[in-house]
Amino acid sequence: MSPRVRRVVSTRAGGRSRGDFASFNLSALVGDDPAAVAANRARLRRELGVPVVFLEQVHGTRVATVDVRPRPMP
Repeated sequence: MSPRVRRVVSTRAGGRSRGDFASFNLSALVGDDPAAVAANRARLRRELGVPVVFLEQVHGTRVATVDVRPRPMP
């Protein structure tokens, strides 16, 4: 495995999402308020102190290679 690959497991407690998504929701694909998801993702980036890239998970045999510089952290 590449030494550049990192994994993170986060809690769902807290966060800016409300209603059905009242948690630390990081998914932009479930119908949550986009502003709340953006705030949750920004918080994750700040607390980790490293760039974070979000991908859409699909089940299959193809592999995605991320070869892009993430946007600067806010």
